Amino acid sequence: MVLFLHNRYRTTGGEERVVDDLLAVVREHLGEPAQLLARDSATLGRGRAAVGLLRGGLEPEDVARAVRLSGARIVHAHNVHPAFGWRALAAARTAGARVVLHLHQYRLVCAIGVCFTDGEECTRCHGRDTLPGVRLRCRGSFAESLAYGASLALWQRRLVDQADAILVPSEFAGARLRELGAPLPSERLHVLAPPVAIGGSATAPSTGPGSYALVGAASCCG
Repeated sequence: MVLFLHNRYRTTGGEERVVDDLLAVVREHLGEPAQLLARDSATLGRGRAAVGLLRGGLEPEDVARAVRLSGARIVHAHNVHPAFGWRALAAARTAGARVVLHLHQYRLVCAIGVCFTDGEECTRCHGRDTLPGVRLRCRGSFAESLAYGASLALWQRRLVDQADAILVPSEFAGARLRELGAPLPSERLHVLAPPVAIGGSATAPSTGPGSYALVGAASCCG
């Protein structure tokens, strides 16, 4: 049994599609039962979201309960901000599950996840130094930028420490995260390209010699 965790963004985007497709891969192609435990930023409210960010997650006991009731061996966490946080992953481990942290973008260091500000590439934030994102108000408002910046600085390493394995979508993404000062241990870092739907069924892409596909990827970081 695999339990997926995902905090949906305010606007549905590419990451939600990848989560749905990976659920299909696990169920249809690996023959493993899988469930999704989701939270939604659109309904959470800004005040509650800020509390979740600064505390490192809300109601982690919900995750522990889901692990116990489902008998999940693996918890596959996607976006954990703001509702899940590192506390959800710690609760999953305490309940007996192994944890996979799937980093679809650069949210481990960058508050908006895309390293792009004012029409150009931006790598000002580095490691736990997230003050540039606060000064530039990358989240739109100063209050939200401050909440995100403080959360990333506070809990970045603790979040990584809860993961038995960390997935990134490409070698480039892993290299960029390291350039940004993310604390990613190489022995736990793995590349998993997004699944590709063929004939209405999601399948994991082949990486064998001579098998290539050109894929356009969409992402949302709200």
